[in-house]
Amino acid sequence: MQKFIANLHTHDGHSIRDGYSTIEELVSRAKELHYEALALTNHGTVSGLIPFYNECHKRGIKPILGCEMYYVHDINLNESPLYHMLFLAKDLVGYKNLMKLDTIAYRQFYKKPRITMSDIEEFHEGLICSTACLAGVMRQEDPTEDMMQLSTIFNHDLYMELQPHPTDEQKAYNYKVHEWAVKHNHKEIITLDSHYTFKDDAKYHRYWLNLSKESSYYETPTYYLMDTDEINHLMIDYHGFHGSIVERCYNNIKEIVDKCNVEIPFGEQHY
Repeated sequence: MQKFIANLHTHDGHSIRDGYSTIEELVSRAKELHYEALALTNHGTVSGLIPFYNECHKRGIKPILGCEMYYVHDINLNESPLYHMLFLAKDLVGYKNLMKLDTIAYRQFYKKPRITMSDIEEFHEGLICSTACLAGVMRQEDPTEDMMQLSTIFNHDLYMELQPHPTDEQKAYNYKVHEWAVKHNHKEIITLDSHYTFKDDAKYHRYWLNLSKESSYYETPTYYLMDTDEINHLMIDYHGFHGSIVERCYNNIKEIVDKCNVEIPFGEQHY
């Protein structure tokens, strides 16, 4: 079976009071796990991508530059529901569009930096989109309209995320995502939604979350960088997916890693 070669959904301390990792320890751990690549996808910010890019090159890991953004249907409605959506840059154009979307999101800030489908459509070039976590667009009772629009915009650069966290909610969500992917011929990937680096960090992450108010998020200590055996165990034994589905997800991860080749020119002047 193909190995898990890259986590494409990772948070560090730039996900304020939510990510309990440093760039250095994430990249170092990815190297220990023999990952070929690692993505940094903080909540609503591209802060940290340059030091992450440099640290990955220093450690011999391919950097994938991304962001998990907050999507709303109606920017004029302050209480419009927020849905997570994850973007990864394929090239320099995609990286620039990632920054543009992030800037727009903060101009439209209400509790969180927010983007709309029209923003995504305007600045999608060079980007890969995935459906993110339990808080993504697939949590809607009927995600058809959003998913059809995303499919039109991104075509073969739209992917659907399955995650291994052993909860009943995640299991039900995974099957909803999988059934949709099969029905509509979308590609699936497995991501870890890493909010800390090591399993033993879970208790410190819990303290971190509870600094302002008690949080019920991340109810299992599994939001860390895992190896292939751990992921296989959870996806096959707990979630009940056939090994061939897991293998296909790993192949799709490899496909994304091959697609993402951002080269940032340093030492130049850009006004």
